[in-house]
Order: sequence, then structure tokens, then C-alpha cells
Amino acid sequence: LILEMDTPGGLVSSALDICNYLKNITDLKTIAWVRPSAYSAGAMISLACNEVVMTSASRIGDCAPIIMSPTDGIVELGKTERAKAESPILKEFRDSAHRNHYDPLLCEAMVRQGSEIWWIERVSDKSRKFVLKAEKEAHLADKKDPWRIVEKMWDPALKEDVAVRQPIVEDRDLLTLTQSEAVAYGFSKAIVSNEEELTKFYGFAGEIVRFTPNWAEITSDFLSSPLIRGILMMLIALGVYAEFNAPGHFVGAGVALVALIIFLGAPYLTGLADVWEILLVFLGVVLLGVEIFVLPGFGVAGIAGILFIMVGFI
Repeated sequence: LILEMDTPGGLVSSALDICNYLKNITDLKTIAWVRPSAYSAGAMISLACNEVVMTSASRIGDCAPIIMSPTDGIVELGKTERAKAESPILKEFRDSAHRNHYDPLLCEAMVRQGSEIWWIERVSDKSRKFVLKAEKEAHLADKKDPWRIVEKMWDPALKEDVAVRQPIVEDRDLLTLTQSEAVAYGFSKAIVSNEEELTKFYGFAGEIVRFTPNWAEITSDFLSSPLIRGILMMLIALGVYAEFNAPGHFVGAGVALVALIIFLGAPYLTGLADVWEILLVFLGVVLLGVEIFVLPGFGVAGIAGILFIMVGFI
């Protein structure tokens, strides 16, 4: 199962649900193909897969949580609030590091600032590891088992050695990796730029089957967007208001009814609403009609209708 990743991120709760779903898949190998970017929640989902591969110009990382306000934009988080927001994300990254053998320091550096990370190698056997500044100083000072700072790495995109920027992560940074860094640091298995290279690298037999949204899903997604749902709610309210002020023409009622059907039908088609919720709204509408046209003045049917509509909408 290949997830083609091209995302600036998204909701933490949704990303955690996707990661949990991926890690509970036992009968398929999951591969994240970063093409061309997996930022924030996209990085978390990518690392939850069994493997990651990237195109020849791609990026992954930068997963610090932020809170967006509709009026103020990005909201500054206090120390406690940031720790609370980071906690489940850090736990998810640590679990992925443990499962897939990623470096935990680098995984944490994608989520929060404050760590200066260096890449060093043992002189005797050329083994390499990522360490914090204090550990780096201790290793460089060790005369019996000498270490040194890594200066060059192999770039699989350029097919040559390139200079390494040290430290790998500064304490003010959030880690974001290029395709070549991701391969060198052990996050990406390879650089594959197209489906032909992907097929060759994994030795797939036959054609890759691609699952893409059909017209119904695209339409439902559009109609389920907050902007369109807001417009539909206004049309429902204006239609009802017009019908009350000019009864008998049914233009307002017709507009309100069509808007209501679209408002309820779109989430039903995308799986975000059940039949009973839609029936509850229509039952509320019927009870309101009974209150207005059949049993005016009693109030029981009207109150029940309003409650049914509110519960169904929520």
C-alpha cells in the first residue's frame, strides 16, 4: 500500500487516527512516497508507514503543533499548552522511531526546538551516530576511542559526496530534511522520482493500481467544505424567513428544502452522517410544520421539532 504524500499538514487528531490505522495494518506493507512534500502531519503519517521513499526534489519534517484562530491567525502557545500539544505527537514519533529504526533525536527535532544535534563518526570503524552537544564534546575529547565530526555525506541524487552542515540541527531549528538528507540520515530507503523507478526499486510485477477520487467524492468533498455549508445554512434560514413573510408562493420553502437536502446529503455521501441523523432533522421539520399549520398554539410539537433539528445538525 503506497501513500503518495503531497501535503502541508493538517489536524493533529486526524493525523493520529491515520497513524494508528496504518500501524494496525498487518497484512500489507505500507510505503510513504513523498512526492514532493510531507510537512507537519504529513511527516508523522509518512514515518508511521513501514518505509519511506522520496522523489529527487522533496522535503519531509517540520511537525511542531500550532493553533489557528479564525480572527488572530496563529496563536502563541504558553509553555504548558505547548507541552500538552506536543506530548501525543512526540509519543507517536518515538513509537515510529522504535518500530522503523529511525534516530529518536532527529524524530523529536521535527516536533520541538531546543536540541543542538551533531553527526559524528568513530575514527576506527567509521560508524556514525547523532548526539547532543554535550555528548559530542565528550566523544571528541576521548583519546582512547576517538571520534570526529562528519564532514561529507553521499548524495544519491547528485551521485557524489557533499559537505554536511554541522550541527545537523541547531537549538532554534525544527528539523526539515531534503531527499538526500533523508536517505543519509536513515529515514528514506531511496530516491525514486516516478512510477517506473518505483516499480523497478521494489520489483513490482504488473501495473500499479491507483485509487483516485471519483466525481461523486470530489463533489461531496466540495459540498462538505465549511464555506459551502455556511452558505447552505444561510439559504435555509433565508428561505424559511421568506416563506413565513410571503406564505403560499413556496419559493422560499423550495430554496430552503433544496439547501437542506444538500446540507444533509453531502456528509451522508462522504460517510460523515448516518441515516438516523438525517431522519431526525426531517422529523423535526415535520413537527415544526405540524406546530405551525395543524396544532398552532400548543408548543409541544414545535419545541420537539426544534430539539430534533438541533440534535440532528450537531
